[in-house]
Amino acid sequence: MLTETPIPLPPFAVHSNNPVRIPNIANEDGCDWMGVGGQVFNLENKPIINLGLHLEGTLDGNPVSLDTLTGSALDIGPSGYVFNLATQPIASEETLWVQLNDGSGNPLSEPVYFTTLDFCDSNNGTFVMINFHQVRDQ
Repeated sequence: MLTETPIPLPPFAVHSNNPVRIPNIANEDGCDWMGVGGQVFNLENKPIINLGLHLEGTLDGNPVSLDTLTGSALDIGPSGYVFNLATQPIASEETLWVQLNDGSGNPLSEPVYFTTLDFCDSNNGTFVMINFHQVRDQ
């Protein structure tokens, strides 16, 4: 009889109520830009810098594969990160995902799929915020 070894949960998870679409806080381009970003926090709710993030999938039928680090977008916050996706709103329904990693590509979270819209207004902006928080020691 085979027994399955449980796979441990990743040390980081997405904040509750994330991903969330908000007005563009990443730059001054307003609705002439679309992207995703956020921050990463440790067990004490303090920002963590120099962790990697990988974004992958398709947008408007085109492949996307991008990498960045926490702390590279200080306008978002001390552990801020941003991925620039487009110069206008483009609709996508969970064809893109972002995942936190240790900077060497080893995953620290599950992939987080998100949706983008093809319009921009005061309630549904072009910035998709995805904040991560640590849920257990690594």
